[in-house]
Amino acid sequence: MIVANFLVKDLQVDWRRGESYFMEKLIDGDFASNNGGWQWAAGCGTDAQPYFRIFNPESQSKKFDPLGVYCKKFIPELSKCEPNHIHNVPSDVAKRLGYPKRIVEHKEARAKALAMYSALKADQTGGDKTKKVGGAKRKKGADAGKKRGGRSLKQRRLKD
Repeated sequence: MIVANFLVKDLQVDWRRGESYFMEKLIDGDFASNNGGWQWAAGCGTDAQPYFRIFNPESQSKKFDPLGVYCKKFIPELSKCEPNHIHNVPSDVAKRLGYPKRIVEHKEARAKALAMYSALKADQTGGDKTKKVGGAKRKKGADAGKKRGGRSLKQRRLKD
């Protein structure tokens, strides 16, 4: 999930490339699970994660591998890295260990991804504060759900 999120949102690579690569490499790959998982991570598909949910690779690493055991096992350059640097390797330490420079700054990539998703959303809704639902336009915000004498759908169901 973290890899998919990083590839799609930080690096802005089409989710289908990641899906295809993983399907090729997984020994127990299931098409529906793999395909659906990548769509979910990309924010598209039937039950997608919200487009604005973008995982921070550094905080995820700290949360799920606080001592850096996994990182050190699979990234040989980090095997001798001090524990306080394992999740965010300073450039001087990286150079000494032979660890590559970052390919993207998460904060900048996140802002760019959010701008792209917001622009796409605005294009789909015509840039206004209404959303097409089932062929009809419905208002968002304070006036949402106010029809039939100002009662919301929930209020109508409770009364009727």
